[in-house]
Amino acid sequence: MPSAGEQLLPPSCRALEPWSRFFSGLIERGGPNESEYLAFTGWLDTLADGLRTGLISALDAQILLFQGGRATSSTLTLQGFARVKPHGYPGDYELIDRIYQVWNSPDPALRNWDRYFNAQGAARSLRGCKAYFIRWLGEAEARLPRKFSKLNLLHLGGGPGREILEYFDGAPDSRVACFYTDPDPHAVSYAARVCAPLFSRVTFRISNPLAFEPEFAPHLIWAGGLFDYLDDRNIVSTLRRLWRLLPSGGELAASNFAPTNPTRSYMELNGWVINHRDAGHLKSLARQAGVAESGIKIGEVEDGFILVLHLSRAA
Repeated sequence: MPSAGEQLLPPSCRALEPWSRFFSGLIERGGPNESEYLAFTGWLDTLADGLRTGLISALDAQILLFQGGRATSSTLTLQGFARVKPHGYPGDYELIDRIYQVWNSPDPALRNWDRYFNAQGAARSLRGCKAYFIRWLGEAEARLPRKFSKLNLLHLGGGPGREILEYFDGAPDSRVACFYTDPDPHAVSYAARVCAPLFSRVTFRISNPLAFEPEFAPHLIWAGGLFDYLDDRNIVSTLRRLWRLLPSGGELAASNFAPTNPTRSYMELNGWVINHRDAGHLKSLARQAGVAESGIKIGEVEDGFILVLHLSRAA
């Protein structure tokens, strides 16, 4: 007798049955235990391969994932949140903030799914990127001369703003004045609430980072995750414009997931599709934007799955 999960599959989806049997077992057990992480990751990778090779269709895969019920189709889990996209786009500010805080479902029956999600390379990398920002900003502030009594930071692509809060919590005497911008008004409102204790240090604006022209000269520019969602042409155009804004001694840092990201299949099956780039690709984009090789460096978030393009103007 077929399982409940298999009964959902129409005859056209019989190629899914091996995946369905494994997935149904996980669902019945309340999600993967730690001992099953490797098998579940392998399952995700083979499912993604089936999509790429045409063995199954995107609709087939969605029918399969729909079997997960609340685990895959509600905001009660991280993977469900990624699939449902309650704010209308992938990788939104609330999902990122949940990842930052190692969020687990309020429903104990669903928490194994979130434990798995939080253990994956992409989630660890995003938390590592937050730590990278805090370290970079502290080091950049120390490098810039004391003659600048105030250092203007342009924070592009906004998100939840939690890294800003954590930086100032750890550096109460900082010279940094932060200008946060995001095109989503809900993201701006959310970040303003997160950063409420910093009302005198952070200015919030709703603005498209691809066209934003600040009213000041930024000493520092941070674009965390922005490049993940842009094509090469828009990155070159944005870098060219931002490079012109930087004064002598100014710095820009922009993160981008690397092709080594081991969570790519899981992300894409949940509808979270981004552009991955390696170090050579990022350097090439910077050179196309008019930056000399001497002003380009590549950093790595601790686990190596996110790269950070650094551009600096000579003092």
